[in-house]
Amino acid sequence: MKWQMISIARDNNREAPSILSCVEAGCVLCSSGFVEIMVNGKTFMLDESKMFIYPPYAEIAVGIVSPELECIVLDVDHQFLLNTLKAVSWSDRLQLISDCPIAPLSEFRIERINLMLSLLKHDKNSENRLDALSDECLKQTFTYEVLSAFTEQIKIPAETKTSKDFIVMAFQAMLKRECTNHRSVAYYAAAMNLTPRYFTTVIREMTGNAASYWITKSVIVEAQHLMLDYSLSLKEITFRLNFSSQTFFSRWYRQYSGETPTQFRKRNKI
Repeated sequence: MKWQMISIARDNNREAPSILSCVEAGCVLCSSGFVEIMVNGKTFMLDESKMFIYPPYAEIAVGIVSPELECIVLDVDHQFLLNTLKAVSWSDRLQLISDCPIAPLSEFRIERINLMLSLLKHDKNSENRLDALSDECLKQTFTYEVLSAFTEQIKIPAETKTSKDFIVMAFQAMLKRECTNHRSVAYYAAAMNLTPRYFTTVIREMTGNAASYWITKSVIVEAQHLMLDYSLSLKEITFRLNFSSQTFFSRWYRQYSGETPTQFRKRNKI
């Protein structure tokens, strides 16, 4: 599973847009300067002593980057996140994070986070099994610390995990692996031995959106990721996304995004 920490400093912050827009899941901790981050078209300002948490399967773009920007980017995959958060309720935070992904950090939290970062930056480069387990626990602890700092600011009450939380967590993990192969709600419901009606009801209740919305969003995000690789033809992208034809893919993409794949590429070409 992926877990990497990237430092953006003043001498390399020109790379910030490409780094920040390609993170699968994780957070950004800003120590100086500011950066505009767009989430599904809505702009948020991340500046000193604040953190940004990536909403799941959101469309991310980067706007203005100040010359003084310095930050730490944590980039993990969704599977690591889901495995780490088994002990707490996660699904009830999905909509909250999408609505407000930025939270200030108190001096207490900054001190704790910096201590953990200093430990994580130190590469033991050891084959000792205990060292590996220690690092894994520290990564999980750091994830809990970030989530605690976020929930501390938005005042989410502590809740115990329910069966509905597990359904949402399993659905999010399956989407990452299988959205390009399966785009029907019935498939994901059957994989969890649920009726499509109950499955859809749970997903809408817990996340604020229907299961079909998350499936479509995941495919669009994956399509846009592939389209930003200009070495790939639209025909090859169509094949990778398992659409029957390029024409069908173009119609489908336009229906849900409001523009054709060609228009998307022209708009985003540097």
